[in-house]
Amino acid sequence: MKIYWRNKDIPELAGLSRMERFKMMQACYWKFGFRYWQCWVALLVFVALIVLEEAVGLALPYILITVGIGSQIYQSIVVDRLRPHFRDYIAEEKRRV
Repeated sequence: MKIYWRNKDIPELAGLSRMERFKMMQACYWKFGFRYWQCWVALLVFVALIVLEEAVGLALPYILITVGIGSQIYQSIVVDRLRPHFRDYIAEEKRRV
C-alpha cells in the first residue's frame, strides 16, 4: 500500500481539476468506502486511540499528533480500497460525455 499525501498524487486523480477530484472522491467514498472491513477497522482504531488519549488525559498536542497520524493512515487505507472504483468512475464519466 502506497501512501499518498495529497489527492492529486493519486495516479487516477492526477489529471483532474481540484473540483473534479473532490467530486470523484466524494462520490466514490460514500458509495464504496464502507464496504470494506479494512476501512471499518482503521476507523475504529482511529477513534479508539482518541478515546484512549482522552481517558488517559494526555495534553492537547499529543491528541493533535494522533489525529493527524490516524487520519493519514485512515485516508491511505480508504484510497487504496477505492482506487479501482476511481478507474470505473472515470470510465463511466467518459461514456456519458
